[in-house]
Amino acid sequence: DLELHLQRCQQLSVTVLTDHQDLSNTELKTITNSTAPQQYRIRAKLRTYKPQKLHQSIKLHCSKCNSLQEVPDRDDFDFILHGSACTAPNPELHNTSWYESVRWTTQDQKQREIVIHFVKHDEMLQHPEDTLLMIEG
Repeated sequence: DLELHLQRCQQLSVTVLTDHQDLSNTELKTITNSTAPQQYRIRAKLRTYKPQKLHQSIKLHCSKCNSLQEVPDRDDFDFILHGSACTAPNPELHNTSWYESVRWTTQDQKQREIVIHFVKHDEMLQHPEDTLLMIEG
């Protein structure tokens, strides 16, 4: 019984990961068409993303738990925006090291204060189409 166990253990393949791993580009279809068992470490970059609806390109930031969350659907998004319109922007959050803030007051009867935070990458502002925005008010 012990001999059978040893034979089975010797037949198992072992993968040793070193500090100097060779990385190569492999097409995704090659990986999906390969037979199991295979191990791949996949690192991918999204080239384009075209959301079908506006709420798909927006994330909600929870200031209590400091997390980003998806917007479930348009109706929820409208409800959230109406609720946040009642809250004044927090001046302690303006112009930190990782974003620049622009503040203004609306010209309508409500005279709401709105702040847009332009998030920096490596302490630099990005091109407008690549910039993450956070909006308060």
